[in-house]
Amino acid sequence: MAETVEKPGDVFGMAALSKSHVYNVTAKCIEKMTAFAIDAAGLQEIIRHEPRVAIEVMAELAQLYSNRLNSTRAAVTNLFRIFKSQTHKSAVYDVYGEQE
Repeated sequence: MAETVEKPGDVFGMAALSKSHVYNVTAKCIEKMTAFAIDAAGLQEIIRHEPRVAIEVMAELAQLYSNRLNSTRAAVTNLFRIFKSQTHKSAVYDVYGEQE
């Protein structure tokens, strides 16, 4: 699954903020851009001393992941609709297991 970073402030590569630190994304730029890298250890240190920062960071990450999950659900549902229209199957189920 690819994510598009289209506007200033869009976020990618949050693996450094997780416990596993497993990097699972690769970025490719199609035009000149500037990226801001966050030092995960430094951010974790700030969070230890300022719990309100942790609440803000988690709220932003939760919103980001919620938006991406909803986008993925919509894409999968669209794929099912395409499959249904191309195969002329009478029973195709959406991503929630409900018959369309």
